[in-house]
Amino acid sequence: EWIKARPFGSWCAGNPHAIAIDCEMCETKDPVSGSIDHKALCRLSVVNAINTDDVLIDTLVKPEWPVTDDRSRINGIKKDALESVQFT
Repeated sequence: EWIKARPFGSWCAGNPHAIAIDCEMCETKDPVSGSIDHKALCRLSVVNAINTDDVLIDTLVKPEWPVTDDRSRINGIKKDALESVQFT
C-alpha cells in the first residue's frame, strides 16, 4: 500500500519551496564477498534552493563496507574522517 503525502497546509508553510541535494560518493568493498560498491554515499548536503545560505543538512555518512577509495581528490573527504562517523 502506498503512503500518501500530507496535503500542503499551514504545517509546512515555513518549509522551502525547493531544495538542492548534493551527494558525495566513495568506493567500498564487502569484506566477505569482495563485492565493490563504486557509488557508496559518504556525504549528504541539502540546502534551500531559493536561499542557498540556508543549509538544511550537511553531514558525513559512514558507508556500510570499508572504504577502498575515498576519492578525496574529487570530494576532499579523507578516509579517516569517515572512521568516527555514526550516521549510516
